[in-house]
Formats: sequence, structure tokens, C-alpha cells
Amino acid sequence: MFGALYALAILGLLFLLVWLVSDLLILIQAFAADWTQGLFCLLVPLYIVYWMLARLRHPRRRLLLGGYFVGLAGFLVCAGACAAIMETMFAAVAGPIP
Repeated sequence: MFGALYALAILGLLFLLVWLVSDLLILIQAFAADWTQGLFCLLVPLYIVYWMLARLRHPRRRLLLGGYFVGLAGFLVCAGACAAIMETMFAAVAGPIP
């Protein structure tokens, strides 16, 4: 049981790393286009998604989009799976959670 938990945790960290690198590269592109666009991407929730889909001009645009969305989704799935495994492990030891 711990082996699956550790494997999911490591996989989740790898997805998080992919997402953070993609996010950082997209933020650099946004600040290079205009400092206000970069500031909006940094501070306004979900503006970076709009900016990526509508205004991002980069030779490897698809790679950045894929890294952003796949990294984020993979991290969230692995985090949820780790939480579910931990909940079942604790429920087996201490009984069901009320």
C-alpha cells in the first residue's frame, strides 16, 4: 500500500514540476509581450488561461499549453488519489471517519 502511495506522490511531484516550468515560461512570454499582460497573468485568477489561448505567440505554443494543462490535471489527479489511499489506510487502522 505504501509503495503505491509513494509512486503516486513522486508522479504527482513530477506533474507539478512540469506545470510550474510551463507556467514560468508562459509568464516570461507574457511579461515580454507587455508588462501589464504579465502582471495580469500573475495576479488575476484564470487570466493566464485566457492569455495562453488567445494571445500566446511562441514557436512551441502547443508544448507549453500541453505542459500547463497536462501538468495541472496530472497533479490534481495524483493528489486526489494519494488522499483517497491515505483515507482508506487510516480508516483501516482507526475505523471509519465520522
